[in-house]
Amino acid sequence: MATNKPMIKQLNKMAQFDAVATEIQQTFNLLIAQLIERRDALLHQLSKLQEDYTIKETARKAAIQELEKTRKQMENTSLKFNANIPVHNQATMVYQQGLQDLEAPTKLTYPLFQYSTLQTIQSAISEFGEVLEWEVPDYSLKKVPILITGNRGKGKNEFDAAGLFLDEDNHRIYIADYGNSRVQVMSFEGKFLESFGKGFLKEPYGIAVKKEYIFITDTSHNSLFKFCKNKHEIMNRTWSTSSEEEQLNNPGGICIDTNGDVFVVNRDKHRVSIFSTLLQYKSNLGVKQLHHPQDVKLTQDCVVVLDWSPRCVHLFSRNGDYLSSCISQGQDQNCLLCCPRFFCTDLASNIIISDTGHHSIKILTQSGEFIHSIGKGKGEKRGEFNRPYGIGISKLGLIFVLSFNPTYSLQCF
Repeated sequence: MATNKPMIKQLNKMAQFDAVATEIQQTFNLLIAQLIERRDALLHQLSKLQEDYTIKETARKAAIQELEKTRKQMENTSLKFNANIPVHNQATMVYQQGLQDLEAPTKLTYPLFQYSTLQTIQSAISEFGEVLEWEVPDYSLKKVPILITGNRGKGKNEFDAAGLFLDEDNHRIYIADYGNSRVQVMSFEGKFLESFGKGFLKEPYGIAVKKEYIFITDTSHNSLFKFCKNKHEIMNRTWSTSSEEEQLNNPGGICIDTNGDVFVVNRDKHRVSIFSTLLQYKSNLGVKQLHHPQDVKLTQDCVVVLDWSPRCVHLFSRNGDYLSSCISQGQDQNCLLCCPRFFCTDLASNIIISDTGHHSIKILTQSGEFIHSIGKGKGEKRGEFNRPYGIGISKLGLIFVLSFNPTYSLQCF
């Protein structure tokens, strides 16, 4: 049978065309699938952006509402809102205006704002550039306490206290209740939350919190204790050793660096002793410079040590090298320190000292220049102190002070 070559050739061309068409169709289908995948990814991304926008818009509206409340309160107190002043300074003015003529009962806790509300205003609004970031507060505004709570005694919310620590992540105040052999925990609004340490602690003095651990010095046991933050179980403690250099004797104030090293004022050894987070002894500083050290804190550049006599502040490098000493400078006798006990530092490394001798709070620059004094002198009324002791300052610029007042043992300015 004769072969039809033209037909075979035509069939081959058709087969080649079908193969090309199939390849084109596969490529097209793949492209369509990729476009669909890209579309779905873009839709998901758009949905996420819309969700984030909704969250931020909700936060923005909530913050604006809080600001509006603040403005209205300021209008009621004849104070004008100024967008260039940090919210916590303006809120302080509102507190003080509202409290100046208020006759406080013997036992009363009355923050006019919730601390968390202030924090929400500041952080939420600053995200949108409408309010400045955290700043050093105007200390001249701190005349009347915005929160007063506590009494001397042995019950809940009653203290015979020494040091305190502000746990801002959890809005908790840890109080070394020296005379009651325990630690009390309170909210930033002054509400009692819990206590622990009975049976283990005898005279807790200095206290600091780092992540999941609480570190406490005990003057009677001459020890440093480490507690679990959640369960309040003892994890470790220091013990007397044969090494004279490693022993603690009447330990005082305490602080912790970013590496977890614990700085302890070794008062009767006239030095600061440094331990690892496992409470293993590492080193000392200030052996030749310190006389009667009381408290220690860390700034960005320095280790700062408060010395009861000669009533000054010593600065050391992070390596322990001695840098300088400063004494409060000013023309007024009240600018000088009398019996400094505890201190804290603000964002500008200013030093805020509880002066038990002058029954007041002194604020100095790191070079010793006097800035301001808080407190109306010795007394038992609102804004007065009877030997202020533990002290701390929050990022909002609120200063919490413990004192031996029969009432108002904890005040916040």
